[in-house]
Order: sequence, then structure tokens, then C-alpha cells
Amino acid sequence: MQPILNIDDVIVVKKCDIRELKKNDIITFTKEERTISHRIVKIIEREKDRVFITQGDNNEITDDGYVKDVQIYGKVIFNIPKIGKIVEYIQNKAGFIRIAVLVIIIFILISMKDEKRNRRKMVRKKYEIKKEREKYN
Repeated sequence: MQPILNIDDVIVVKKCDIRELKKNDIITFTKEERTISHRIVKIIEREKDRVFITQGDNNEITDDGYVKDVQIYGKVIFNIPKIGKIVEYIQNKAGFIRIAVLVIIIFILISMKDEKRNRRKMVRKKYEIKKEREKYN
């Protein structure tokens, strides 16, 4: 689907009424147990339903067969470039563990910094109280 959608993009798909779909919309659908996002190039109105002929933007020919309404997840509303690598990394067990450990380390470091700041505040407060007492003695 380049140049609109690239391999490492994450797409956001919105469920929609099949009757809202029109030519040139990019839809996400299942076909032979695969999830595909292609552009609608033709809509065929039949007696009981509508079927869609789709084509990838980089493909010279249309996809084989029709896309039926039951196969459609929804319409692509926007994409987030290059986030797919991160999502794929997190979905990997080792990647997830690394990210979790990193988050825990960051949390500990922030907590330590806050603790140090709180200790300084307490020392400062004790010093101020001591100064106040010395005024009255």
C-alpha cells in the first residue's frame, strides 16, 4: 500500500457500516486467514448485498475474487508511521521483559530521586525550626 501505508506503520481501523464505504477507501479485511488492508477500486451492488473489488496501491492488478461484508473489519482512518517495529518488539516475550525491566528501573530511579528530595526538605525544615527556636532563646 505504499506510499500511503508502509510496512512498519500501525494503522487505526474504525468499524463502519458497509453502506458507508465508497470507492478509494482503504479497508482492512480477512482473506484466507490473513488480514489485509487494500483500497476499494470497485463496488458491486447485488440483490442482497454489496461486494468489493480491492487492490493494493503497489499492485498492477486487482485482488482475486470479491471481498464480502462479513470479511471486513473496517475502514482505515489513519496510520502511525514506524511504530510497528516497537509494537512487534513488545509482542516478543524477550522484548516485553526488557521493556518491563526498563520501566521498573526508571520507576526505582524516580522514587530514589523523590526520596532524596524529601530528605533534603526534612533537613531544611529541621534547620528552619532550629533557627526559629534560637530566636526565642
